[in-house]
Amino acid sequence: RADRISELMNWQINVQMDEWRSDHKRMMYSLPNIGSLFKKTYYDSTLGRSVSQVINYPDFIINQKTKDLKTCRSFTHVLAFTKAEAEIRQTNGIWLDETLYTDLDDLDAGSDEAAGAKETSDNPDKFYEQYCWLDLDGDGIEEPYIVTVHVDSACVLRIVARYDED
Repeated sequence: RADRISELMNWQINVQMDEWRSDHKRMMYSLPNIGSLFKKTYYDSTLGRSVSQVINYPDFIINQKTKDLKTCRSFTHVLAFTKAEAEIRQTNGIWLDETLYTDLDDLDAGSDEAAGAKETSDNPDKFYEQYCWLDLDGDGIEEPYIVTVHVDSACVLRIVARYDED
């Protein structure tokens, strides 16, 4: 069984996750300059496969008094999605179908920083994906969850359990 699992994981890294090697190489070169980097591997249901992603310092939020990640109660991954990418997640049922963009008529068609355009329809919005402990069933015991929030609207788009019911 261990050999089969090892073979599958090696196939996923070497064949299926084409970004893994290039991101890992970039991480090894960047680590001495930046000081701390994180690697997140997860199943992306929009792609239908596992994905590996390097998380740089400003996109990883943790309480400054945290002594180590093993005992950490919560941490947050800052994500950036365009309007189209957010709509794909809503259409596929990954996120709730909430109204995130209210005044799209006021937005420019493209980004033009030189002209002073601050908000554009193709610039990504900020989302927080927080890994935390919550007592949603009211039994007095906190369980691990992942909560995704759109920053500008403060709208919770997804709460998913980080545990198996068995």
